[in-house]
Amino acid sequence: MVEAVSIRSDLIAAVRAAVSGLPFELVDAAEEAIDSAATHWQHATLSGLDDAVDEVHFRFEAAKDDLHAVRSLLAQVPIRVEAWIVGLGGRALPGAPSAAAEVTPAERARVLERQRATLTPGAPGTRALGKWVAPNGTVHELSSGPGEWFGPTQEWARERGHAPPVGMWMMARHIELQFAIRMRAMLRSRSASAGPLHETIAIDRPPCQPVVPGGQSCDTLLSLFLPPGSSLTVLVEDGSRYTYQGVEQK
Repeated sequence: MVEAVSIRSDLIAAVRAAVSGLPFELVDAAEEAIDSAATHWQHATLSGLDDAVDEVHFRFEAAKDDLHAVRSLLAQVPIRVEAWIVGLGGRALPGAPSAAAEVTPAERARVLERQRATLTPGAPGTRALGKWVAPNGTVHELSSGPGEWFGPTQEWARERGHAPPVGMWMMARHIELQFAIRMRAMLRSRSASAGPLHETIAIDRPPCQPVVPGGQSCDTLLSLFLPPGSSLTVLVEDGSRYTYQGVEQK
């Protein structure tokens, strides 16, 4: 028994030593170097109209995003190692990161801005595309249409009289309304004391407006679909922003 405890202690010590040697600084330095090179390239080619110029800039941005993804994965290693140690019956290090660790709001905004820059203007009648950066820094692809959140969005709208009782409600295909219902699900998974959510998504077009006066649109419905007190900012590919605040339905 004593020998087993000793082996376990040695194993834990070895794993923690390996974690302490993870190359966080090298990844950060590489990301900063690529960011600097991308900035110099952009300034040096401001008057260039060649597609190859844009392609190089796109490759720089993609490399930065890839390095950020590596950094996010590395950040998860200490969290998972300490959870594994606790599972073995050991004790987590004082001050060790927990599974609830999140990136800062500024970092989320920085990553989302990079993702926005990769979007191109959406053409009318085509599927809308977008991005969302989760609290842990993970980038999620968004798309309009009958995906994971189409059904919950349509059902929620039917229960509250926004959608007809039968047939497909086309508004449920929209990214913004689907994400509003997704935010309601996020709130249900949090403690009541956590407060409202304030999220930002990037999409390739502005929120739709009513086709006819008084008609339904993302612009007119979002405040009703969002959780009361929470807000959603839609960051469009051209840099414009639209912010909606959830209100109680009468």
